[in-house]
Amino acid sequence: MLQSGASMFLIIILYVAALLSGNKAVAKTEAKAKASPQDQQEMMIAPVDDGNPNTSEFSGGYWTGGQYVGLDAYTVKSDPYYVPTSDGGWEERVDYLYTDSDMNKSDGSPLSYAVRELDRSVSQELLYITLSGVTLTFDLNAEGALGPVSDADLEQLNAWVVSQDGRAVQDTSIALVQQGNQQAEKEPFLNYYFVAMLVDTDPPVESASTIMGRRGKSLRATRTSLAPPLRGPADATFMKACWAPGNSFVSSSALFKPFAAGMPVQCFGCCGPGCLCIFNRNGQTIWGGPCATHDQCTRQNGNRPFVRPCLRSFALSVIFVIYRWSA
Repeated sequence: MLQSGASMFLIIILYVAALLSGNKAVAKTEAKAKASPQDQQEMMIAPVDDGNPNTSEFSGGYWTGGQYVGLDAYTVKSDPYYVPTSDGGWEERVDYLYTDSDMNKSDGSPLSYAVRELDRSVSQELLYITLSGVTLTFDLNAEGALGPVSDADLEQLNAWVVSQDGRAVQDTSIALVQQGNQQAEKEPFLNYYFVAMLVDTDPPVESASTIMGRRGKSLRATRTSLAPPLRGPADATFMKACWAPGNSFVSSSALFKPFAAGMPVQCFGCCGPGCLCIFNRNGQTIWGGPCATHDQCTRQNGNRPFVRPCLRSFALSVIFVIYRWSA
């Protein structure tokens, strides 16, 4: 009887100790959450439907590095039509398109603003990207010609892109690329994709000529099956297979890590930040020579994306992505 009572007392003591330990663990977790609030949280996106089939819009937000980034994007275009392509397919086109997108801090101050405007009636297609108070203008109808910008402004942008605000734009851009393919309305994300390409300070390098796949088969041998054909007006100086399966990468402070340890990756030429390829609206990854040239330029200039040659190659990459968007 005494032995039974002692056993019961010991069980009660252990239960109380476990309960107290659990409460301490919960309190520790809550304290940690308060110390670094909403860091790298899931992105919030809410589509806005105004009943017009030629407009699309969304708003949302994202927490990164303890900072909230507000998002707004809007697109309006004329009725689409289709034209035949040289390969026997059809390409959807519009005569007019206006789209803008922005990122803002919680106090309303701007982080990034991008506008693309297409007007075929006057043969005009322009892309404007504003970062750190500097606006870069690209004439996409003139092979991506860069508008006037001073060397001092470019140096300011290279300093900004590695600042806290620059990293917030990088991380938010990565999250938008990851989320965009899951959305019904994909076109409003395009400007964000362009910003993601522009602020990428750690593009992939050209890897070894032979990379082994998961079954030990050389990717060089299977390049034809893995890689979509390069079709577009831009010159393909480099051509490497971009093997970056969907959902295989995660973001952490603008760095990419393989989802599975030891996964071989060859993503030189991926159109997007790091090895995260942009998807076109049909769910295919976009990659090719112009994006490889842009990545190489950034690497050769000390991972500084805001230098004139790299801005030109960036614009050619944008033209390539737009062309492949409907492929």
